[in-house]
Amino acid sequence: LYRLRHTNEKLTLLMDAMMRLSKAKHLDERSQALINTAFYTVKPPASGPKKKAKVYPPLEGYLRHLLMVRLQPTESSISFVSKQLIRLPWGDPSKQCGALICRIMLKTCRRGRYKSIQAVASVAAKLRRHKPEVSIRLLDSVLEELQLAMEYPAFKDQQRTLTMSRLLGELYCSSLASGQLIIQQLYTFLNFGHEIPTALREASEKAAIESAAPNSAGGVAQTIQEDEEMEDDQLENQEGAPKEAQPVAVSKYSKYDPRVPTLLDTPNSAFRIKLVCTLLEAVAKSIVTRNNLSKVDAFLTAFQRYLFTKTVLPTEVEFALLDTFDIIDSQWRKVSKDGGKSKKNGGDTHGQGFPRYRTWLEAHNATVEAEETDAQAEERAKTRLEGLVADSKSVDGDD
Repeated sequence: LYRLRHTNEKLTLLMDAMMRLSKAKHLDERSQALINTAFYTVKPPASGPKKKAKVYPPLEGYLRHLLMVRLQPTESSISFVSKQLIRLPWGDPSKQCGALICRIMLKTCRRGRYKSIQAVASVAAKLRRHKPEVSIRLLDSVLEELQLAMEYPAFKDQQRTLTMSRLLGELYCSSLASGQLIIQQLYTFLNFGHEIPTALREASEKAAIESAAPNSAGGVAQTIQEDEEMEDDQLENQEGAPKEAQPVAVSKYSKYDPRVPTLLDTPNSAFRIKLVCTLLEAVAKSIVTRNNLSKVDAFLTAFQRYLFTKTVLPTEVEFALLDTFDIIDSQWRKVSKDGGKSKKNGGDTHGQGFPRYRTWLEAHNATVEAEETDAQAEERAKTRLEGLVADSKSVDGDD
């Protein structure tokens, strides 16, 4: 009735009278709220001035239309957008097409639809042959944002950082990032801020030497006094005295340890676990191969050790972990089945998933063993390289 022309005037008068009566009668809050709701449902309040839409340059406006509106996760849409981007004025340095496309691609992933991340990575892969600048800029920007989020963690930026982690995984699936880069980034999620300080390493080595050395000239390490009885006061004093802090034992091959405290990653923080799960979920089917099994196994061992250092995990993080482990398990079984029997830790893991550990000590020992193996391999490679250099210098001297 309010919207009809011949009843609008009459209904307006009735509604105004109703509002005047409601103010004069001093109704209770519930009745006043019901009247206000009915009034503003029929006659909404006048809205303020509309926000003026930002005017973009023609080229930027067209790129926003292509990447934010037209781009869909379909092959036809990806092909159309890629062809349109190739036709841009790349020869004009003032346009800076590569930087502009990269910036709008990142904004599309952050503010657009989550499913558009895969489409953005596919467009960048199609542009790699003709315009490699876009893929290089995009990958570099993603890594910079992830590193910035590690250095300055903020709750308001968590969703944005998860988007960048997903985009990095899609770039790997599109063959724009190497597997070594993905493994390195996964380790960065776990280890950044947990570097073992030099003082702790020295104290740990000193404690290990003292524990191995005898405590007396006669070689007796410990003496147990059974016959002598101690007074009650002495026992109470010993129990009440504060215990001397003992240094945490660390391996000489380890550079990082999740037990090292840092404000960047507190024991009750689970954000880095979300980052690892997001990246692994995107790359699991591509990175778990026969050639990468040892590297993935070493990382998953370190990841389980990292999980044991957390005091509590939110429910959504636990479900995300279970989903990620299920994806890796299924791919691991498929690779093991295709590649035959693979042995790990002295056992046959054919037809099984990746090794899982029940305690922190088991995961820690396995991680330290893998780090020791890698350090010895690097030392052998360095020695072999130094030998080759020495042989080449001797041959040049003979000539």
